[in-house]
Amino acid sequence: MLPEPSDPAGEDALVAAWTEREDPDGLVALIEAAIAARRTALAARLVGLLPDDHGDDRPALDRARAAAKLVLHRRLEPVDNSWSALEEAWHDLHRAWVRRLKRGQRQRMEGNHARVPRVDRDRDRRRR
Repeated sequence: MLPEPSDPAGEDALVAAWTEREDPDGLVALIEAAIAARRTALAARLVGLLPDDHGDDRPALDRARAAAKLVLHRRLEPVDNSWSALEEAWHDLHRAWVRRLKRGQRQRMEGNHARVPRVDRDRDRRRR
C-alpha cells in the first residue's frame, strides 16, 4: 500500500495519484497507515490533500497535521538553493566572530591571555 521509504519517486507518485482522487475516507486510512508505519513526512504530505472542511479528529490526523507544521517551519537546507550569498557570508562571519570570542574567553580563564597595555593618552598629547 505504501511505497518503500527509500523510494522518493514512489512517494511522489502516490501523492500525485491521491491529488486527483475524491475519497477522503481512503485518504484518512492511508494517513493512518503512514503514521502507523512511522512515515510522518509522508503523512504530512498526505494530510495536506484533505479538504479544509474535513472535521475528523482522529489522533493519527492530529499527528500528521503537527508533522505538516514541522515540515513547513523547518529551516531550509543550503542544498535547497534558498540561501543567498549574503546569508551565507553573514553566517560564516558570525561563526568566526563567535569562535574568536570564545577563544579569548578561554584564554582569560586559563590565564594564557597576553595583556595589551593601554596607551597613555596624556603622554601622547604632550609629544605633539
